[in-house]
Amino acid sequence: MLRYMASRPRPQVPWLDEYAEACKIVEYNLSPGKLTGYDCPICRNKGNLIGIDDAGKQVLWLCSCREKRQIIRNAHSSNLGELLQKRFSNFRIEEDWQKVMVKAARDFAAEGGKGWLAMLGQTGCGKTHLCSAAANQLLNMGRKVVYMLWTTDARQLKRLSMEEVYDRMFDRFRKADVLYIDDLFKGKITDADVQLCYDLLNFRYNDSRLTTILSSELSLEQIQAVDGAIAGRIRERCGKNFVTVSPDPNKNWRLRQN
Repeated sequence: MLRYMASRPRPQVPWLDEYAEACKIVEYNLSPGKLTGYDCPICRNKGNLIGIDDAGKQVLWLCSCREKRQIIRNAHSSNLGELLQKRFSNFRIEEDWQKVMVKAARDFAAEGGKGWLAMLGQTGCGKTHLCSAAANQLLNMGRKVVYMLWTTDARQLKRLSMEEVYDRMFDRFRKADVLYIDDLFKGKITDADVQLCYDLLNFRYNDSRLTTILSSELSLEQIQAVDGAIAGRIRERCGKNFVTVSPDPNKNWRLRQN
């Protein structure tokens, strides 16, 4: 618009109204807005710009920063915390079995998170890192992710006595666009744990629009021993996005010296 104005001759009386309108548009587009969370050099944090269409009428254009701001809001509400820093690019690959894990997680994320992703088995092998990396990539695609740490959130749900509060918290996990359950069934497994897990996963199993990411130190066989219905739903929904790392202390990278 500035180039347009600069290329025009000094306005004469017939162009006065158009010139005044152009000045107002430029003034608006250059004025600062009040949106926070991302400093946009295009709209100056207003979220929109005013332009002129082919018919010469004023139109309001939505700035591309709106999408970026939504991604940031989704990240803040995801409960991922420091796991937001996990990326495929900062995952060290030194063994062939790690390549299998990375491929499964990358393929799942590249397809937009269709179906479920499960990474099971050996502790310390990078399951949480890769599940988080996949979740973060989905966040960057505009998906809404909710992180559920089983050892903490399941315990809190079981302790809630007020039905209204329980339903509100449970629905946040049950109806999440993308639910990431970390360390499923870690620790002592009670009947209440099994019922909670079944209710949660069965709801999501019955709605193919919902994406679920799971990590657990248990193998599929061990989950099946806990509850066959849960194991079956996980395996079916994951399809090819399913990895089990066999037990081996040498695969526990937390015990290795950097």
